[in-house]
Amino acid sequence: MPTSPVRVPCAFAPCQALGHGSVTLAASLVLLCACGRAPGGDAGGDAGGDAPATPQRIVLISLDTLRADRFTPERMPRTVARARHGRRFTRHYAATSTTQPTHAVVFTGLPPWENGVTRNGQRLAPERVTLAERLHQAGFETRAVVASYPLSPPFGFDQGFDHYEADFSRSREGSAVPGNAQGGPSFYSLAPAVTAKALAALDAMHAPRQFLFVHYFDAHEPYGDDGAGSISLAQIERVIREEGGEDVAALLTEILAGYDRDVATLDRCLDRLLARLEEDPLPTFVVVFADHGESLGEGGIIGHGKDLCAEQIRVPCFVLGPGVEPEQVETPVGSLDVHATVLACAGLPEVPGRGRDLRAELFPQPISGMRRTFIRPYTDLCLDGEERHLAGLRFYLVDGEDLFVGNAGAVEAMHGTPAERLALRAEDLRERFGRYAAELEGRDAREVDDRMTRSAMRALGYAR
Repeated sequence: MPTSPVRVPCAFAPCQALGHGSVTLAASLVLLCACGRAPGGDAGGDAGGDAPATPQRIVLISLDTLRADRFTPERMPRTVARARHGRRFTRHYAATSTTQPTHAVVFTGLPPWENGVTRNGQRLAPERVTLAERLHQAGFETRAVVASYPLSPPFGFDQGFDHYEADFSRSREGSAVPGNAQGGPSFYSLAPAVTAKALAALDAMHAPRQFLFVHYFDAHEPYGDDGAGSISLAQIERVIREEGGEDVAALLTEILAGYDRDVATLDRCLDRLLARLEEDPLPTFVVVFADHGESLGEGGIIGHGKDLCAEQIRVPCFVLGPGVEPEQVETPVGSLDVHATVLACAGLPEVPGRGRDLRAELFPQPISGMRRTFIRPYTDLCLDGEERHLAGLRFYLVDGEDLFVGNAGAVEAMHGTPAERLALRAEDLRERFGRYAAELEGRDAREVDDRMTRSAMRALGYAR
């Protein structure tokens, strides 16, 4: 008769430290199992051994377009309350300010200048080994539920998944993605539908070792996409060009209200998923991160993907699971650390220099990332009606309290970093950013350039 999983009070509950005299050998083995760790010290080892795999689940959750300043008890009370049971990172920096490149970093453990995905519309190369592939090889059943077209199979993010749910239910003008049940084009889904699919995926998974990736899209534009009326980037541009002045100011107020309604919906639905994971007896690690943030009028701009300001790259991140003690961490961390943490939770070897286990003691180290515009130079419309022209590569470096941005030609200090520190480091920064650009040469991922993809990317505001 098959044995039932060991039931623990909470799948996320921190494990009691071992080695004290009051803990018996039998109790120690139970605690090791509840923590997802085999008695040898790893989390179950490779699938090729004779010993049965330790039952375990890893859930990776991506929150598209969620700003750090919205991850508060006032804006997301349910999720923040659950996050307080684990480690929360107040200075987590996304590798880029747009969706596909950041996910490519999280999936491969390679920065953009090494994995080649530097903008939306590119396909992750098949030879890049993903988290799902590594976990599948280690005996994990792998499933995913994604909420928008940029993470759909044509872009290669389904590599290594046994089942990849990428059917969308929401329509929008300008998209050529196949029609939904209502007859309109569909290329994204909102949190209620995503959560329902994620819960169904959990019900469908029966292997002792499970990996589930869930992607939410609600905080992304259009703003206020909750049935009460939404605002798209196209509408914003039209008001800026045709109305200006007070009409733009009034529209910005509506944008902020719509964004916050979307965040509230995300909070309720994410709470439902986390509650289910907490109730399940299977020992579960949960790693939650945002792929980028959003400018909401700061600096006179709206949206993301074109800048490396704090509003677009400083985003929420937290980790829950057995043995993860409640703590708020101020040490800067980044997308590479999310990759390394998932591997560490599975007991798989990390690659030196490819990120740190966010459950462990963290020693400060610089965090780097980049932004690339579109294939051709890009003209962005600001709220005051002025146009700014963007082209080429732009990198960032977070080191301690400092944020530097630039390329091999010029660098600047951001968000309070003193000018004298920039002067001391300018030459080194230009050399570093030039080295990143040189590493990228010849590694650009292939563009997915069919008609459907071009139309979908235009509808999402990623191409014109």
